Amino acid sequence: MGLTAGLPTYLEDYDGRLPLKENWNDALLLNYSTEPFRCPALPGQRYACGYNAYLSGKPYSKIASPA
Repeated sequence: MGLTAGLPTYLEDYDGRLPLKENWNDALLLNYSTEPFRCPALPGQRYACGYNAYLSGKPYSKIASPA
């Protein structure tokens, strides 16, 4: 399961709130994804995805355009 499939499950388990900025990658990777968030252009990096800190802990339903 990747990030796209893992996030909806995370939202169900956390009352529709997005992960906190401090540990979003670990929260999703350890419990909701089997694929590390790696970029082919950055081999050797543990993570290679960003997270908008403004979204930290916010209810997903309050985001006007989530896509």
